[in-house]
Amino acid sequence: MDYKELKYLQNNILNERGCEPKKELMFKVFETHPEDIKVIILGHCPYPNLGMATGLAFENGWKDTNDILTTGVRKNEVTPMELQIIEKGVKMNYDYKGIENWTQQGVFLLNTALTVERGKPDSHNQYWKQFTNRVINHISSYKGNKVWLIWGTKMKEFIPQISNVFHVNGYDRENIDKIPVYMDKNYVITGGKPITEYYSESGSNFYNRNFFLFTNRILQKSGYSKIKW
Repeated sequence: MDYKELKYLQNNILNERGCEPKKELMFKVFETHPEDIKVIILGHCPYPNLGMATGLAFENGWKDTNDILTTGVRKNEVTPMELQIIEKGVKMNYDYKGIENWTQQGVFLLNTALTVERGKPDSHNQYWKQFTNRVINHISSYKGNKVWLIWGTKMKEFIPQISNVFHVNGYDRENIDKIPVYMDKNYVITGGKPITEYYSESGSNFYNRNFFLFTNRILQKSGYSKIKW
């Protein structure tokens, strides 16, 4: 996807039927410079609910609004199920500080599709795949090692775009300190998609992977500051 394609999408497709997030939030994730990125978390597509998507994967745009839904529930009382699963995963090892605090610490919350038609999940995925491939390749080729959290089968399709990969899945809490330090590697940790884990019996492929603990241990061993999840 080149510049003209992006402008067409921004100026036309987003105005056809109502899309999320707002046009001015489409590229919010890119406010973080590649030099400051330590951790990349891939999301699928923005929340398709009006005003919930923020331009950052998994962040909840309803958190700070008192608008009332048709059900009579306040929007700020609603947390997307995927985010609930992520929060629970964090709380297994840390005192959760809020996903809205992650980006300024070097966590890049990238949806692999930057837009979605309202009420229709995955409706714009085909528009963004080539663009996202380039973004992933560029970030992974930038200097310094990084940690990538890849959740779900669809997200694993983007792993070939990550350069110089070191897979961390062969390690567990017992041998976490044996993870080697490579300052030019991209550490990839894979697991189940959060929303899928909600419907599984044990959630073992997400909750038991200790994504956030492993991420901080790799950052610490690499001489970087840990994320205050």
